[in-house]
Amino acid sequence: MPLRPNRIDVAEHMDEPTADPAAVSGALDDLTRLNRLLGGADLTLRGIDAALRQRPVAERPLRVLDVATGAADIPRAVVAHCDELGRAVEVTGLDVQPFTLEEAARRTEGRVELVLGNALDLPFDDGAFDIATCSLMLHHFQPAEALQVLREMRRVSSAVLVNDLIRAWHPWIVAKLLSHTVTRNELTRFDGPVSVLRAYTPAELKLLFEAAGLTPRWRASLLGYRMALLGMPD
Repeated sequence: MPLRPNRIDVAEHMDEPTADPAAVSGALDDLTRLNRLLGGADLTLRGIDAALRQRPVAERPLRVLDVATGAADIPRAVVAHCDELGRAVEVTGLDVQPFTLEEAARRTEGRVELVLGNALDLPFDDGAFDIATCSLMLHHFQPAEALQVLREMRRVSSAVLVNDLIRAWHPWIVAKLLSHTVTRNELTRFDGPVSVLRAYTPAELKLLFEAAGLTPRWRASLLGYRMALLGMPD
């Protein structure tokens, strides 16, 4: 058995346009709960704090873009974090699925601007944001497309923060166990383990950053299953 599983290209059921809306809503709830309980959201907040230490933003609100925002749990966490710090923030969540944005709007109560758009061609001006983030998103793209996503995030922001799974055997085993014990949602049960096998390794993510013209400035991992990498333009 190889030290790491080979990366696979299998579409996740949640990405399919024919997915049942009720099942998608339940899967978004599962992702929100796991992000909160397993520390995924906190990993993004740590990355944002690291970005501000290296490139402070003063005398105006911090501008944050969350790409493929899903249920907007990461934007909500960013807003709450900045509220605790007494820091003004403007957060935009982007997603390609109209139904997903409807779910996000139902959860955000107007604190987050929500925009319909494609990560491969972001509908924003150059430098519109201080930080562009994405969580559990990049693994949905093959390397060439993932590189294009990173280039777009770099174009519209001063710092790019990716938070994603790590492709390895033990996260896959844990995902299999969790997906059959903490939820009855069929989308989550299929997509969880598949997401791990579609994910990039830390070394692969670093190479993608460098190819996109991003210099890694901060990195962190969580229990060997999740990683965050912050990059800034060369």
